[in-house]
Amino acid sequence: MSPFHFSENNFFLSNTQGHIQITAYLPGCIRIRYSTKPEFEPHQSFMVQFEPRQFPSLSVTESPQWYIVSTSDLSIQVDKQTLAFMFTDSSGKLLLKEPDRGGKKLESVDAVINILDTDTEIQMEHTPDGEKIRAQSPIRTVKKAAYQAKLEFKWAEGEALYGLGSHEEGMFNLRGQCQYLYQQNMKVFIPVLISTRGYGLVFDQYSPMTFHDDAIGSYLLMELVDELDYYFIYGPEFDQIVATIRTLTRLMVGIAGSTGKGSAPARAAGSAAGASGAGAGVLEGITGGVEAAVSSEGWPSRRFRTGRPSVARAVA
Repeated sequence: MSPFHFSENNFFLSNTQGHIQITAYLPGCIRIRYSTKPEFEPHQSFMVQFEPRQFPSLSVTESPQWYIVSTSDLSIQVDKQTLAFMFTDSSGKLLLKEPDRGGKKLESVDAVINILDTDTEIQMEHTPDGEKIRAQSPIRTVKKAAYQAKLEFKWAEGEALYGLGSHEEGMFNLRGQCQYLYQQNMKVFIPVLISTRGYGLVFDQYSPMTFHDDAIGSYLLMELVDELDYYFIYGPEFDQIVATIRTLTRLMVGIAGSTGKGSAPARAAGSAAGASGAGAGVLEGITGGVEAAVSSEGWPSRRFRTGRPSVARAVA
C-alpha cells in the first residue's frame, strides 16, 4: 500500500514520523497540517473564514528522496523519510526549508483549566502592567489531551522576518531575536510572519507561542495545540501576501495612516513595532487584520493552560 494518496487539491502522507495533509487553497496559498493521528478531522477556525468555490489542482511527482507537491505558483518538496519540507517557487527558487532531519514535532501535554467555586479566594493586584485579578488555589482539571508543537526552519542569510504582533521591545526585523508571544496589556500577539524572500506564514492556532532565532535555535514553539496547522503564502510582493491574508480571513485590514480610526485591537496591532512609510502600511495590514479575526471569538489560550510552569508564568 502506498504511504501517500491525493485528490484534486489534497495530498496525504503517513510514515513513522507522523501524518501530513497538504491542501491547496489558492495557487499561492497552501495549508499544512501535521498530526500524530492518521485522520484529520474538520474543525472550525476562529481565523480562517475562506471557503473557495473552486480549489486549485495539485500535481504530485516523485523522486527517490522526495515527493514534490505543486500548484501553478509554488512547490513543496517532502522528504520521504524525515518529512522535512522545502518550499520553492514555480521556477525552483528556494523560499524556505526545514532542517534535513525534519522540523515538525508534537509532544503530548494535558490541557488544564482552572475552575473557580464559591470558596476560591480572589485578589486584585495593581502592577506596572495594569490591574490583575488572581485566583488563589483554584481547582485544576484536565480538559483534554493536547500537544506542544515545535516548528523549525532554516532561514536564509540576509533574510528579514516581520510580524508576530506589537510588543514593547520595539523589534522590527525578528532575525536574531527571541520573542515571547501572548495577549496582555501593552502586548498584542498576531500569529503571522512575512519574509523578504517573498512568502508569509499564518499559524491557525491560539495558544501562547515563543519565537527563537538565536543561539538556542530557529523555531516557533506553540504551547497548546490539537495539531500543527498553518498556511504558507507566496507573494512574492508584500502587497500580494497581505491580499491573500485578507482573502483567508475575509477582512479588509488597515493601511498606513488609517489604524487610528479602526478598532482598538487593530490600532494596537497596527503600529507594527514602529514601522513607517509604505512598509508600515503592509505590516499594519497584517497585524491589524489577523488580530481582528482572532479576537472576535476570544482567545482560548486565556482559558486553557498546560501543566508546564513556563506557561503559567507566560500568561499569568
